[in-house]
This record gives sequence, structure tokens and C-alpha cells, in this order.
Amino acid sequence: MQGTEKIRLYSSVRLCAGACCAPLMDGYLITSVGLVWFLSDFVCADNSPWLVGFSAFAYIFGSFFGTLFGGWIGDRMGRRALYNCLPFCLAALCAMQTVCTAPISLIAVRFLLGFVTGADSPCSQAMAAENSPKQVRAKTLTWLMNAWFIGAILSACIAWFIKEMSLSWMVYPSIAAVLALISAWARMGAPESVLWLLHHGRGAEAEYSLAILGLSSTSELTEEESLQGSTRFNRRTIGKLIFISVFWFCQAAPVTAVLMFGPLLLSASDMSGETEFASTTIAYLLFFIGSFGALGLIGQTKRRPLILWTFALMALGFLMLSQVHLGSKLMLWAALAIYSLPYGIQSVLDYVYPSELFPTSIRATALGILGSTSRVGSMISSLLFPIAFISYGQQAMCFVGAFVLAVGFAVSYFYAPETHSKTGI
Repeated sequence: MQGTEKIRLYSSVRLCAGACCAPLMDGYLITSVGLVWFLSDFVCADNSPWLVGFSAFAYIFGSFFGTLFGGWIGDRMGRRALYNCLPFCLAALCAMQTVCTAPISLIAVRFLLGFVTGADSPCSQAMAAENSPKQVRAKTLTWLMNAWFIGAILSACIAWFIKEMSLSWMVYPSIAAVLALISAWARMGAPESVLWLLHHGRGAEAEYSLAILGLSSTSELTEEESLQGSTRFNRRTIGKLIFISVFWFCQAAPVTAVLMFGPLLLSASDMSGETEFASTTIAYLLFFIGSFGALGLIGQTKRRPLILWTFALMALGFLMLSQVHLGSKLMLWAALAIYSLPYGIQSVLDYVYPSELFPTSIRATALGILGSTSRVGSMISSLLFPIAFISYGQQAMCFVGAFVLAVGFAVSYFYAPETHSKTGI
């Protein structure tokens, strides 16, 4: 124990809330680019497909490098330093968007925003996984995915409010800056990862972190034998890394089109822009409902069957979306439900699976690599979708999305591991 100072407890609820700030901000920021098409005076008068595509690409390109950086630093210097300082960087960058009046400045700030949110993600996820009691760890990690969708829903609601009230676009980044400051407040007093400290031989500091968390021993966090994991990547962990990379890529590329460019993807010949916007918001809500419902499933459900049936339904949903040009609202919303609910359920594995597959010593690095891989799929989708949509249309884009999801199903069928019974971390 460090000194005789009075210890302020940092509860599991606050740990979960602080870690959830990272995905919430990411969900808010990543969807804001696609919703730009609803805001008549957003930054630039020329909201061309190239500008919108590059604005989306810049954010994801930045997060590609940010996740690698955050994971690497987190495994070498600890999780806490980045965990505490990055929300302030986010707040400053969000505020900077209010003075972006030229396309190049907008793209530059979007790149930096992506870098910071990307760096925050592996550290936040590692903090939640390594400082949560094992009885509630899966649910804590599931809440991280819920927070992402809450951010996306909030983004859509604010875009609608700005449009309806004819407000300045600066409301958008201003609210993001406030959310970042709230994140900084929620994380104040967070202790360093107990398991990271133990892996680096800093037992006294680990005991201090345990005391702050209100825990009596490391057995409440993990099984003792799991603390003796390899400190390097080996053939087995690299195989797991490759599988989850492909899994995340196939999951991320199609959903990016829905999240960033929902109003375009969900367009139909005789539907108004308001219907498209409402459909986009409904998709976000269905994502959240599926993710929230996974709270009751994740503790009892095996991971492998969950991946397979969700991929199959998501592919079916995209095939149905290819037919929305027929103009049926019922078909549109049925397709949204068939795609979005399974996606929300499957998405929680983005946080749960890596924490069950990788030991503490390499977890943040693995999360950084995986996060960057998922961003590759998102980068391709965000950059090419607006241009390909103009050239080939909505139906072709939906067929491509269904094909990518079918590849995800095939890869998961042959290579998905089962980790449901794993208790250590």
C-alpha cells in the first residue's frame, strides 16, 4: 500500500462509465460525417461525394494509426496515462472544428480526432477488462458496445434537431467537446490496471489499485494461473489475431455504409428524405436494442454459434435492402430489423472476444492491431462508398455488403474459437 493517504474508492460502475466514454465518443464522431448531408450549412457549401468521402476517410485513417499507437503505449507504459489525458485532447479538437471553414482544415482535424479516439479505445477496453471483477466483466465489456450505439443515436438526434431548428452546424462539435469533458471527469481517480502492474512486478502498486477498486485480492479479477501468460506473440496468438482481424473486417465494412451513409444506402425511389433519415435513426436504435439485449445473452451463450447465425441474418438483411428500390417501407424496415438486431448482438463480441483470447501482457497491443484492422474495412467503405454509389447505385452496394458478410460467415465457420467457458483473463 502506498503511504497512509485516505483512499477514495473507484466503483465498478464508475469504471464502466469512464471506459464507455471512448466508444460513445467514437460512435458520435464516426456517424457525424454521413449525417452532414442533412445539414444545409455544414462547414462547406460544396458537400460533394469526394469531400464527404475524404472527411469520413480522414477520421478512420487517423484512428487506424491511433489504435496501433494507443495499444503499443498501453502495454509498455500502462493504461492510466493515456486514459486520463486523451479526453482533454478530444475536447480541444472538437472545439477546433468550429473554426474549420476550408475542406483541408476539416479533413486535418478529422484525422486528429480519429487518431485520439483510436488511441483511447485499446486503453479504455483494457482498463475495463483488467479492473472489472470477473463476475461482471462480460457485461461491462458489453456496455462498451452499447455506449457506441448510444453515441450514434445521439449524433442522429442532434443532426435532426439542428436541421429542424435551423441551428448552426457548430452545435454539433460543441456538444462533442462537452461530452469529452464529461469523459475526463468520469475518469478522474481511476487506478492503473491491476493486472498490468502485476505483470511488471509492481506488487505494491497493484495492491493500491485493488484497494481503490474496493477488492481484496487479484482472485476477484482473474485466476492466478492466468497471470503467467506469454509476454510475446506466438504462433497460437497470431492465429487468433488473424481470425479476429478477418471477423472485424467483414463486420466493419458493411456497417460503415449504414452508419456513415445510411440516408443514401437506405434511399428508395419514392421515399422522401425524411423517411430515409427516420430509417437511419431506426437502424441506430435497432443496433442498440440488439447490443443491449446481448447483456442477457453474453453470460450464457457460446461465442461460435453466436457469430455464425448473426452473420447469416446480417447477409440476408443486406440482400433485402437491395430491394428497397421497389418502394416498400415495410420491406425497408423489415430488412433493417433483420440486419441491425443481429449486428447489435454480434458487435458485443468485438469487446468480449479479444479479452478472452489474449493475455494481459499483450492485450492492449492486440486490441490496437485489431482496431486498426477493423478500420481498414471502414476506410475502404468510407472512401469508396459515396463514389461507388453514384456510379453503380444502391442495389449494387447492398449486394457487395451481403457478399462481405457471407465471407465473414465462411471464415467463422472454419476458424472461430469457442471461449465461453474461459474464466481467466
